[in-house]
Amino acid sequence: MITRSAGVAALVALGIVVAGCGSSGGGAGDGGGGSGKDINVLAIQALSGPLGPSGKADVIGYKAAVDQINAAGGINGRHLKITVVDDAGDPTKAVSLLHDAINSGHTPDILADGTTTAESLAMAPVVKSQHILASSASTGLAVPSPGGAEDVAGHPTKFSTSVSLPAVTQAMVDYLKGKGYHKVAVLAANDAYGRSWSAAYTKAIKAAGLTITSSVSFDPTVLDLTPQMQKLQASNPDVLIAEAYGAATGYVLSSREKLGWTKTPMIGALTFSVSDLTKLADSSSFTNVVLESLKIQQYVAPAARGAKLKAFLAALTAQGPLQTALSAYAFPYDAIWLAADGIRKAGTTDAVKVAKAMETLGSVDDTVIQPGYFTPANHFPSTDLSTFTFVAPGPLVDGTIKS
Repeated sequence: MITRSAGVAALVALGIVVAGCGSSGGGAGDGGGGSGKDINVLAIQALSGPLGPSGKADVIGYKAAVDQINAAGGINGRHLKITVVDDAGDPTKAVSLLHDAINSGHTPDILADGTTTAESLAMAPVVKSQHILASSASTGLAVPSPGGAEDVAGHPTKFSTSVSLPAVTQAMVDYLKGKGYHKVAVLAANDAYGRSWSAAYTKAIKAAGLTITSSVSFDPTVLDLTPQMQKLQASNPDVLIAEAYGAATGYVLSSREKLGWTKTPMIGALTFSVSDLTKLADSSSFTNVVLESLKIQQYVAPAARGAKLKAFLAALTAQGPLQTALSAYAFPYDAIWLAADGIRKAGTTDAVKVAKAMETLGSVDDTVIQPGYFTPANHFPSTDLSTFTFVAPGPLVDGTIKS
């Protein structure tokens, strides 16, 4: 899975918000449909340390959804109350904080279980044993089995809004074929996400009957990728697809321009679309470059924005100026709305019953990335390829790419 960790460690982009924001709530699931009692949301997030900006962006998304739900009257007459605690990205601390909440009589009705896969997976045994509803942007929510299929039966109350890597790769392959490209060069960072990305894209491209002319990895800390680009250029591809995140995206673009290799089209992976590339590379390096992106990342002029997008942006900016890509807030925002829809449908906060309701929500009206998410066999998004688009680079305006 992608999104939260990487491409999402990459869509784990930036944010603002203070640790401990929100009210200090408590209380376990009611087991029934009662009214008058707060529905307690516990967000255990990395608000400090290297992942702090990502965790803070998550919290803004969670709080935006909570505020909107409460402003609309809550769920079945009950309001959400959010507690935010900082685990600094430490899985062991995350588990300890969850135990603290349970032991103090504040078992959450909804748990946003971590900024990263590592935190989410560490909390998974407690979530399972205590029958806690976990719904978040983190990718460790439905633990994959050794064969790669989701272990929904083993973790029936865990859900993630993270984009699936198979969906991302299929969107790319469809684009490549639609453009008539046959020979593809692949560049990816030599880190955990880059290796997973490269393996998935290589497999999908070959399965589509296309040819990989060269596949090269790079140290994401290097400042010049000219040697890697020369090797890829020498393979004479029809198109280059590249994965990088943050400052490395600028080095990819500038190294390509330095070689004068701008006539061959380049497609930046989803990880390119969460950065303001105009601050990382000269616009002259954007020649023949497009970016794979979530549609929510594509700029829409204010006058053309629909009611849902306007409401989402208003809920976010009510907490302060946007500091990163809109998708970084959208994943956690959708996670809370989906949990709320499940509670509303189930008429209870009993996690097992809510999980069953979330599996059968079908299309909903309140999420912003896509309308339909989960099934009984899939607690990651059943991603519709129409969720993706391909756009020219440009500055981030209102958290979106203005080509």
